Amino acid sequence: MSEKLRNNRVRLKDVAEAAGVSSCTASRALNGTMLNKVSEETRQRIIEIADSMGYRPNIMARGLAKKRTNLLGVLLPEIQTSFLPQTLEGIWHAAEEAGMAVLLYATDWSTKKEENFLRQLLEWQVDAIIWFPSSYENIDLFKEVEQNTPIIQIFNTFEELKSGKIILDNEKGGYLATKHLIDKGHTKIAHFAAIGNHSTPAGEERLEGYLRAMKEANLPINKHLIVDS
Repeated sequence: MSEKLRNNRVRLKDVAEAAGVSSCTASRALNGTMLNKVSEETRQRIIEIADSMGYRPNIMARGLAKKRTNLLGVLLPEIQTSFLPQTLEGIWHAAEEAGMAVLLYATDWSTKKEENFLRQLLEWQVDAIIWFPSSYENIDLFKEVEQNTPIIQIFNTFEELKSGKIILDNEKGGYLATKHLIDKGHTKIAHFAAIGNHSTPAGEERLEGYLRAMKEANLPINKHLIVDS
């Protein structure tokens, strides 16, 4: 924002004075609250005056008054995975409809970055957090956070948290993918998943599906073909 625009910012008080009403009346008209105390004619006149003056509400101040910031924190391990751009698009659309802004952080699968970014979201006093867990290491921190801030886990989830969850049937996905290859006549099938040192609940569940399909087909399971990725 330029210095000129900053210095010329129109305040609610300025709109009220121009409309010849109190600041309370101007606030009710512009925020759509307690409209039974403001006539429709007066409300429309205040809105028109505010528009002509270039008035923009102070969202942070409004949030503090309502004990909300209208900020939604989103914490993901990355944003380039094939399905995540669509997920983000859905989050942004839903947030926009709810009148919220989104603060997005990508951790690059780093638990240290995840911890630091979580603390930054708390400093912003976000109203809620959507979290795609990248590992188990920060589980205690998130258990503490969810006592005061709603958290929704997506894709990878931990049962230790009481927060809401949006999950995929990873076991079935691993099973169907493996069975498809078996049905095509393949017998030597490798499986790449987030297991071992990079273990995630989703990775372990997909491995279970892979193993189930291999056992059903009576195919040998070669541990060297199960790769921690």
